[in-house]
Amino acid sequence: MSKSDLMARPIFHTLEESIKAHLTLVFGALAISRYIEYLTHKSIKKIVEILGQAQEVIIRDTITHQTITKPVHPTYAAKLLLGLIRK
Repeated sequence: MSKSDLMARPIFHTLEESIKAHLTLVFGALAISRYIEYLTHKSIKKIVEILGQAQEVIIRDTITHQTITKPVHPTYAAKLLLGLIRK
């Protein structure tokens, strides 16, 4: 995976603390993406394409303030990926 896969723009930090925080986040994202690739045997680019087609509906109850989120007709590939990732 490359920076272009993340559609990231250059970020210029001057403070040491900001640089370390940025590198920590980038390294964490890379570790998570590699783990997902390992679980699914698919590239992150392919996973983003498959899950990018997924849709969901959000229902908010104005009386109880409860929020319910449900997928709306996920594709078979999206169901498989989500099943693998949730394990």
